[in-house]
Amino acid sequence: MTREQTDISKSIIEFMQSLIWYLESRNWGFTKIITCPHGSHPTDIRIHHHLYFTSLISAIEYTSAYVGNINKNEMVYTKPECYFDNSDDYNYAKELRNAIVHRGFDPNTAGRSVSGILLIKCPGSVHNKNCTKTYSVNFAYTSDLVSHLNHTTNQTLLSALTSIGIFEHIDFRIYPEELMEDIQYSDIIPEWAKAMAAQTIGTLNFDEIASDIVRSLQAKLRELLSVS
Repeated sequence: MTREQTDISKSIIEFMQSLIWYLESRNWGFTKIITCPHGSHPTDIRIHHHLYFTSLISAIEYTSAYVGNINKNEMVYTKPECYFDNSDDYNYAKELRNAIVHRGFDPNTAGRSVSGILLIKCPGSVHNKNCTKTYSVNFAYTSDLVSHLNHTTNQTLLSALTSIGIFEHIDFRIYPEELMEDIQYSDIIPEWAKAMAAQTIGTLNFDEIASDIVRSLQAKLRELLSVS
């Protein structure tokens, strides 16, 4: 395996780890929004919406950019709006994110309680920074909106990842000598731990460890993309 191939496999692992973080954050916010109990603190509601829409858009834009770098001939999954049912859904979600994050919009402005669950009303419309474009969606509550967005983007994210071979065999390698060098030069790891690592590192099967890392990341991505 060449150094270039090693670097590519490492970049794939780093991409998967970062995307998993975005999806975990998105799904946590999603769960909080659709199960929001009556009487929830307004700050919590704002945080949940902030986290959901920020993580959703980050996951989509990160993936579309990565697909474009990996596959120069892939046109479908290199544009963020292609991950949504239509461009209005993407623009609405993106500008709602911008309104919450950058313009201090408070989702708590309107809602209703149904069977103990607090439903937050979707803004009738959102606009871009310069107020030159306005976007709307056909959902009354953010719980309905995020359920729709998860369902749609999960399918397209899965297709995009499949198109670049994320769920196929990835020849990821861990090199013991590089790992040992990192350990020895660390100013955080205590000396007794460095000595222990030097004694045991030769007994480990790094090919098996690397394969386990890849399989666990692939399984985690599939799990996270099943939430809708």
